[in-house]
Amino acid sequence: MEWAQGVSALGRQLVVDVERDGMQLQVHISELKDRGLPNDVSTRRSRLDIDFSEWSKVASNEYCGAFGVPNDPSMQDRHLMFSSTIGKRRFLVPALVWIRALFRPCGRMLPLVFGPHFLDNVSRVEVSQRPARAHLDTYWADFKSATRNSSSDDAVTWMRAYPSAANMAASVFSHALQGQIGIELPRGTARLVLNGRQIRDTLFVTQMSVLAVETNEEPFGIFNGTKSRFVLRGTSSENISANAIHSGDIISIPAHPDNSTDLTDNEWEALRPLFQTRKRPQLIDHRAILDGLLTKLSTAKPWKAIAYRSGNHLNAKYAFRRWTSNGTLLKTLEALRRSRM
Repeated sequence: MEWAQGVSALGRQLVVDVERDGMQLQVHISELKDRGLPNDVSTRRSRLDIDFSEWSKVASNEYCGAFGVPNDPSMQDRHLMFSSTIGKRRFLVPALVWIRALFRPCGRMLPLVFGPHFLDNVSRVEVSQRPARAHLDTYWADFKSATRNSSSDDAVTWMRAYPSAANMAASVFSHALQGQIGIELPRGTARLVLNGRQIRDTLFVTQMSVLAVETNEEPFGIFNGTKSRFVLRGTSSENISANAIHSGDIISIPAHPDNSTDLTDNEWEALRPLFQTRKRPQLIDHRAILDGLLTKLSTAKPWKAIAYRSGNHLNAKYAFRRWTSNGTLLKTLEALRRSRM
């Protein structure tokens, strides 16, 4: 079991101090793309929307203890840890997990993240149009195919356009100068997929995907008019559509007082016109599929774990993409939120 304790200078190179099964190692900074964190084979998966402002820095001793990493007080402040409680669950996320997830598109870029002028080294800004747009340099853009569904131009535009995102990009180097693996989180909200070890009410996160971020601040001048929502990973319609379900929608799926989400007969009669189509015969029960989708979104269970009364998980995935793309699902959630208040 490994734990990246912090960074050090070895000659003119940056190396990582790693604890591995009681031994102290030093590895090149480039190895952080797949080393330095516990590799937990019994992971628990969770998908949720978060507000960055609700995450605070805490000591790393509890996280290390969950994976049997020896507690060295002199090292606790060298790898920053973030904590947040959402609903009844608490999440502990190391800085390295955030860094891997937020800086797209590939691990080969990681050494530059820990160095100075990261954004200038990997991207350029196209100022011939307004608002300006940032693009990943050709060398790094070539690696997009190795990281499927990575929206790297969105990532660098977000970091170039908004002050707290630019500060986030520079902060990894600032922490490295102090011997730390650390990051300053930006302002706004994000949609995450988290994996880790569940112990009672706490998820000790070992892997993360940041699907999309949405900022709540004003951009720098040349970026005035830039969109506020950016896809970092994923190209599915629920992320890129103009009718996309934005931050807070999934985590606030409207439920009945008993926490069930299935439609009542009256609710379905009111919603039925949204799902009627003249293009082809109805082969599956839209109400049954919608009930399954509401259960899936409210519980974050895997698609295959839901019991669909009509069709299967593939039908549900297709319906989800179609109904988010054409705005049907968003209208449905808004209607249910009003009727179940």
